[in-house]
Amino acid sequence: MRDIARKTIKGRKAGFAGAFLAVLLASVLVTALGVLVESGIRGGLPPQRYAGADIVVSGVQALPVVEDADLVLSERVRLPESALDEVAGLPGVESAAGDVSVPVSVVAGGAVAETSRPVAGHGWSAAALTPFTLDGDGAGPERDDEVALEAGLASSLGLSAGDRVELAVGGVASSYEVTGVVSRDGGDARESAVFLTDERAGELAGTGDTGRWDAIGVVAAEGESAGELADRIADALPGARTHTGDARGNVEFFDIGQARSELTLMSLSLAGTTVLIAMFVVAGTLALSIQQRRREFALLRAVGATRGQVRRLVGAEIMQLGAVAAVLGAIPGYLVGIAMGRAFAGSGLLPADFQLALGPVPGLAAIVLCLVTARLAGWVAARRPARLNPVEALGES
Repeated sequence: MRDIARKTIKGRKAGFAGAFLAVLLASVLVTALGVLVESGIRGGLPPQRYAGADIVVSGVQALPVVEDADLVLSERVRLPESALDEVAGLPGVESAAGDVSVPVSVVAGGAVAETSRPVAGHGWSAAALTPFTLDGDGAGPERDDEVALEAGLASSLGLSAGDRVELAVGGVASSYEVTGVVSRDGGDARESAVFLTDERAGELAGTGDTGRWDAIGVVAAEGESAGELADRIADALPGARTHTGDARGNVEFFDIGQARSELTLMSLSLAGTTVLIAMFVVAGTLALSIQQRRREFALLRAVGATRGQVRRLVGAEIMQLGAVAAVLGAIPGYLVGIAMGRAFAGSGLLPADFQLALGPVPGLAAIVLCLVTARLAGWVAARRPARLNPVEALGES
């Protein structure tokens, strides 16, 4: 039956063109929307400042909503000061460090200096979470008027250990002595970092006892499973969330977590309606293609073809046609998904550096969905010609 179906398709290319195009475009669309849905679940940015931490602990950044998507909070929920000691005292923890982040402007000549990347201030203990290492004979800050600068920022400003620099927070500038220059492995980060004493960073960030840390980075002991340790931390801190792997980037980049949540909701709502319409178009096109061959099926019934043979012939044709069209459509579907992601980023719906997740699931899901839809449509459409009485079929043919 497959050989007959293949020869039928070759002999009626024009007749099958509409059905082929419908399945192809449906596969493109479903794959593209699948890329957006998967990106809303797994996309974003891998950790940069927290790359050296096996686990990142944060506050709960969403308000649970019954029978609806959780409401993502627009401001960071901090952890209490006591949380750091609780985490550090758990078995399996080699080290733990709390981190706070505060936007910083570099002042030069009485005006804010131009920097290639945003600048953020952190406590010195958080430098180990990347990790940052001191260059040369520099040292970490020990007094409130001391600071360590990231190498790229120090180079662009022409500063080195022993120089003084003005840093402004909230429009208020203060003078600091540069005690050292720090470097990190890897490419350029999203932000440039300056490191103050932990006390000074907390003071500038406006922290308190009930909201001291933006996040806590945890380094697991040798041989300790990060997943198991994360579960123990979650049990010890019921009001906190633990993050491992690339999910650590959601804590570091606050806007990425919000963008993922919004992208998931938007792409799911768009995909639900669009995929349904696409499947109806595929089903309608295939049904029309089969109905246009009614005289052909009538002749087959007249020469002795059984109902089952007619249905199997239609099924074989659709599966061969749909398989090729669905696979060919999945490939450009990824390109369309990337283009849609760039369009969202260009319109401000996503951060410009948001990385889409390009896994195999969207393409496979599109192929399966298109094939199932095409097969069901063919089965329904083939029922009528298959039920033709051979005598009536002879009259129609």
